[in-house]
This record gives sequence, C-alpha cells and structure tokens, in this order.
Amino acid sequence: MGVTSDHVWPLGAEVERGDMPRDDLELAQRGACPTCGACQFMGSASTGQVLGEALGLALPGSALTPAPLAKLLRYARATGKQAVRLIQSNLTARRILTRDAFENAIIIYAAVGGSTNALLHLPVAAREATTRSGPTAASLDDIEEEPAKQRHWKPVNPLFTLPNVVVTPDAAYYPEEAIHTVRDFAAHEVVRVLTGQPPVSPVNANQLTA
Repeated sequence: MGVTSDHVWPLGAEVERGDMPRDDLELAQRGACPTCGACQFMGSASTGQVLGEALGLALPGSALTPAPLAKLLRYARATGKQAVRLIQSNLTARRILTRDAFENAIIIYAAVGGSTNALLHLPVAAREATTRSGPTAASLDDIEEEPAKQRHWKPVNPLFTLPNVVVTPDAAYYPEEAIHTVRDFAAHEVVRVLTGQPPVSPVNANQLTA
C-alpha cells in the first residue's frame, strides 16, 4: 500500500469502530514507508537524533544510521569507548551543553525542518544544562529568533555573501493545512525577485540592495 505514516495513524480508530478489518490495518503498517531506523521522515524521533548530534551528545554522523548497516554496530562500540574517555576526563554533559551548542542545534533544527516537538524539548534541555554560574543555553526567545541572523556568525554568515541566494525566514515545520499557503508565498517571493522586485521578507536586505 502506498501510504505514509500520517495516513496509518487514524486507521487504528477505524478498526476500533469496526469500519476496517484488523488485517488491513496490519497490512498498512507493514507497507507504510518501509525504512530502517526511527521515523521514516523528520518526525519527533529523527529530529531528536539529529539534535542530539548537533548538541555534541552523539558521535558525528551517527544520528540517522539505518538499523541493518554494520556501521550502526561500529558507532555503538565507538560510543561506548568515547563514554569511557569522557568519564576519565570528567567531561560531563553540562560542560558539553553550552550556549553555543544549543545555538548550533537551533540552526540545524531550522535547516532540516524538524518536528515542532523540539520547541518543547530544547528549552527543557537548556534548563537542565543550567550551571551554578547561570544559564548556559537557550530558551524559546532564542528559538523564535531567525537563526540566520548575522550576529550568530563571525565574521559573517556565508549565506549573506552569495549574490545568487535570497535568504528569507525559514519555514521550519508547518502543519499540513499551512503547507499550501507557504508554497504560494514562496512562489510569489520568487516571482517578485525574478521580475526585479524586492522580496517581502528578506533577511539579507543589505546584500540585495548592494
């Protein structure tokens, strides 16, 4: 069956109501986006894995390793060895979870269009990472700011220096009913630029007028 996970979720209710045979539900579950690992899309689990790596809590490249690959076992062994080294060096999670780490995770989150659940989890993780000297991480106020702002880059975000790139606020993760609106807005922005008009919401306005 050519269905995705979001189509499968309501099928359980149909079975409970007696509107669908349970065998059909099991067939749909086996055939929906058959892949390995966590979510078959950038859902809560995959987003959490990507953010864990972006925060420095997982080995580089390990976040979305498919389950049947031998590489996953190698990552598991390497992670165990690294954990021992961290303990020996007294390098705790609170020392890894700095403000820079959270800002990096927020930028990655925006770039991959992660699950909106991250808006709940990141501030809580930041709170747990607080040290005696004060907060070291981020809050919702930081997430609400556009990650591509120039102040986040030293000396300058490389995106702002490209003459063929128009940087606008990221769409991140939108509910299904808003996707069409976002697509229409993006299309209108492209048409405006191609016809010599400025985009409505440019982040790099200075570059566009240079």
